[in-house]
Amino acid sequence: MKHIERFRKMITMALEMEWIERDPFVKFKPKYIKTDRENLSEDELQRIGALSSPSEHLTLTRDLFVFSCYSGIAFSNILLLTKESISPGEDRKPWIVINPKMSLNPVEVPLLPKAIEIIVKYKNSIAAEINQSLFPKISNAKMNSCLKEIAHLCKIQKLSFAMGRETFATTVALTHGVPIETLIKLFGYSKIASSKIYEKAWEKKIGEEMGRLSIRLKLLKELKKQKN
Repeated sequence: MKHIERFRKMITMALEMEWIERDPFVKFKPKYIKTDRENLSEDELQRIGALSSPSEHLTLTRDLFVFSCYSGIAFSNILLLTKESISPGEDRKPWIVINPKMSLNPVEVPLLPKAIEIIVKYKNSIAAEINQSLFPKISNAKMNSCLKEIAHLCKIQKLSFAMGRETFATTVALTHGVPIETLIKLFGYSKIASSKIYEKAWEKKIGEEMGRLSIRLKLLKELKKQKN
């Protein structure tokens, strides 16, 4: 539907330029099907992080995936990272500054300790040095193959690299108190509507907060009874 939406802009221009006589989409109404994004639980993320394997490709895939889970950076952008992508932020701590594909807005991401740990691990990697990249390169096909094996070894039903970004947004960020406005800025979204894919996690967090509020109110009520 997003592809059709963009294509219709070209159709509109063609009508204005009189290249075509009528709009072929005049009776077409786009229908968007709401889907829930998938993310890993805290336990699943820990199992993947603790996975040990003699395979270099499997270990690299695991590390890149975990890096995505703790940074929110997509696979295509991780491959573009170089040592120059890291610079100190206003807080004097390491940040990653990237210009994501399909976006004019640069994204600045403060690095969490786990993400820094993975960067340090590949600091002296010969493969990364040869490619002048932050991490060794791995093909999309090989990475997908390794993710299937990781899912099997960690007893996770489904695993895709896109889940790393979703896991960062939900399991790592939202559920640990990061405001959704901050998350929108981190992901380079231009408006709140773009973040609605994380409504489920946001609702879960609201439920947890209201649960804690309910307990506090109950305690206050009990204290008032005791005073009376």
